Amino acid sequence: MGEMVEARPYFRRAAAVFERLQHPNLPRPYLNLASTCSGTPADADLDSALYYCDRGLVAAERVGDISILAAAYSMKSQVLMAMGQPDAALASLQKAIEVAREVKNLFIETMLKSTLARMMFDQAKRRRRSLWGSDGQRGWGAWKHRRMPRSTSLYTTGMRAGMTRRWRCSN
Repeated sequence: MGEMVEARPYFRRAAAVFERLQHPNLPRPYLNLASTCSGTPADADLDSALYYCDRGLVAAERVGDISILAAAYSMKSQVLMAMGQPDAALASLQKAIEVAREVKNLFIETMLKSTLARMMFDQAKRRRRSLWGSDGQRGWGAWKHRRMPRSTSLYTTGMRAGMTRRWRCSN
């Protein structure tokens, strides 16, 4: 936990030196700062993480490093998702996919698409929980608990062990 907080001043110094030198790797310390600020929930500073993501985006556009630009958009989407802004996070991740498509890097594009799918799945799961309640006992779950319990004995199922049920269509 303390290692993330301890690393921040060093990345700030690196960013200041890179800024002064107009170094082509200028976006990297900003993205590292964003990563350390959005680290563990105990010491997360999401506003600072978003600020450093934006600084990294501006630096990547100025330097012209498109692969770092895709990474910056991906990091921004993670921070926005942690801040509870899923729509902005999805837009940022889609922008990262567009940038990766420009680079024609299939690995990065596939990785970002899988992140997008996971993010959309999590968002749908959150939406389902809000619609169905926290315990999920509405709809099928509530109906399932109202019906009679099934018995697996021979007398109630009408089948012996090892038999399979075959369905026929009689015309």
